[in-house]
Amino acid sequence: MQLKERLEYILKHNKIKPGISEYEFAKSVGTYPAKFAEIKSGKVKTLSAEIALEISKQYNVEFLWILTGEGSIFKEKNDLKQIKTTSKDEINAKLYPDVMGSCGGGVFEQSQNFEMVKIPKYLIAKYKPNKEYSIITAKGDSMSGSIEDGDKLLIESFDSEQITDNQIYVFCYKEEIFVKRLCKNLNEIIVKSDNDFYKPKHIENEDMNNIHIIGKVVCSVRNYV
Repeated sequence: MQLKERLEYILKHNKIKPGISEYEFAKSVGTYPAKFAEIKSGKVKTLSAEIALEISKQYNVEFLWILTGEGSIFKEKNDLKQIKTTSKDEINAKLYPDVMGSCGGGVFEQSQNFEMVKIPKYLIAKYKPNKEYSIITAKGDSMSGSIEDGDKLLIESFDSEQITDNQIYVFCYKEEIFVKRLCKNLNEIIVKSDNDFYKPKHIENEDMNNIHIIGKVVCSVRNYV
């Protein structure tokens, strides 16, 4: 079930305000009504964790199902106490206030200074305790629809595992930091944007050694940190 179908299902079948209009629903979760037109058209294919959390809170829908379509749809009444408890769980993350990841042509890394911050564990759909998590800021419009300029990106550390095709990664290439979707073939890595203005880039053969993957983007949040 795609995102637009999940939202249509929530509008019709939620137990709080079944049959609510798109306009009222959008306003109630802190977004603009035109967002739904963009989702229906396929221009926008993801929701920020911030909006998904508001939907989860106000309409009793499982946070993970809203974002991914996995698991049960509605929270059970006897699970509310447990949900309230686990939603307060926090983990440590390194916040790099001066580091930008380019959703565009490339951004030089400004600083390695960081501070430790606490973030809610629920922002990570599949939390892995053996991973490190860090936060940087997105810059540019090449990932518009998934990541907007100025979003805070929560990154899960990358430990030389296999690249998962079409996932969004933060990586360093020739001393610049990028935020793009990656696909790996035998002799090339394809770097893709969500904005069609930016054409895919093919990094081939020995040049692949110039890519250093920092981590995978697990969450994009507007004005959270």
